[in-house]
Amino acid sequence: LAQGFFRAQRGRSHVVSPDVVAETCAATSAAIAAAAALGRLEVPGMFGGGFFGGGFGGGVPGRFDHPYQAYPVSFLGKEDLEKGNKMILPQSALDHLARLNISYPMLFEVNNESTGRRTHAGVQEFIAEEGMCYLPYWMMCNLALQEGQIVRITNTTLPKGTFVKLQPVLSDFLDISNPRAVLENSLRNFATLTVGDSIVIDYNDKRYEIEVVE
Repeated sequence: LAQGFFRAQRGRSHVVSPDVVAETCAATSAAIAAAAALGRLEVPGMFGGGFFGGGFGGGVPGRFDHPYQAYPVSFLGKEDLEKGNKMILPQSALDHLARLNISYPMLFEVNNESTGRRTHAGVQEFIAEEGMCYLPYWMMCNLALQEGQIVRITNTTLPKGTFVKLQPVLSDFLDISNPRAVLENSLRNFATLTVGDSIVIDYNDKRYEIEVVE
């Protein structure tokens, strides 16, 4: 603690929200049924290998890679998403992802090509307007993104973390009675962490910037 470093075990598994799972199953089921009806697909079973077996069985390998106009999640009244790093994407993104043989949970690289800055994020919902995505404002600051600026979002897979080393940007975070517990509780809202990012943690009506060191 004296050095301002913390280790938080990251052994917990991360899952997609039930709403996303239900929507994804529905979209994929409809696509498979339509293809089968047209005689383009043989369907021995709905999904091979199980829903959480690393992707949809029989899915089409490919890549999700789209540019979007970026806006803060507050524009949709989703201020609670500032407590993590999950985005809101359009319905068309779900339709595309449902056709790919992707791994779960859904993870994405978020890239500001004009500055070369990038980070990683998860997805919370698919309710954005077409051509737009909504990000936590602190993430937009890390990426040096202005409202309405183009950001490129690509699906990706990342190794499961076993620990994380964090450093508060300001020493006042050390004045919290139990900073380790605050960190561990706050990190549950994050789908992934990226070295070099400064994440924001809210505690007792104060905001603390925490740098991801390792």
